[in-house]
Amino acid sequence: LEKNLPKLRESMLLFAPIGKKEVLLNDLLDAVVEKVFLDEKPLPRTKQAFDACLQQNRGQLVSMGNDMALQLHSVLSAYQKVAKRMKGAIPLPWTKVYGDIKQQLENLVYPGFVGATPLFWLGQLPRYFKGVEVRLERFQNHLNKEGVLVGQLEVLWEQYTRQKKAHDEKGIYDPNLTKYRWLLEEYRISLFAQTVGTLEPISEKRLSKQWQDVKKLV
Repeated sequence: LEKNLPKLRESMLLFAPIGKKEVLLNDLLDAVVEKVFLDEKPLPRTKQAFDACLQQNRGQLVSMGNDMALQLHSVLSAYQKVAKRMKGAIPLPWTKVYGDIKQQLENLVYPGFVGATPLFWLGQLPRYFKGVEVRLERFQNHLNKEGVLVGQLEVLWEQYTRQKKAHDEKGIYDPNLTKYRWLLEEYRISLFAQTVGTLEPISEKRLSKQWQDVKKLV
């Protein structure tokens, strides 16, 4: 991480309103180790398997660390750009929209988010923050519609969090549920910031289909 220390220090400053710099650094280091040695790989169950895993993957540590440090800086820079726009007093009719955006941001960046966010989706966070920026520029023009959509999103998010809690309690990891969670962010882009673009076509029907895949494990 040495060559990216300036950006890492800046990332810690950007993270300061959210949590302690030590928490962010430990989160990043843990995430680097996990991505290099464990991500989508079987857990080593013997000393021989552990040593082999260490030998085979340790060469990736420096490059992964540098890549993730740069990615973290990109994410937090984009996050703070949006967070600054959310500060200050707002008209009462905007409260519902701002509340929805605030919750969205809190569910994307929080203490521990680096390790908790799959590497691919971590790279998508700046695009989601760009989507929030676009939304903030436009939502005043159709507040009634925004209110309806916020209600719909609340139902979908509650459905996800309820299932995630149930899976966690049973020690279940379901990639379909993870995909559903991030499709919700893509759905937000399709609702509020079409110009930003989604990774794939997304609609309420597509979300419903993904949810049926989740329910197969229940």
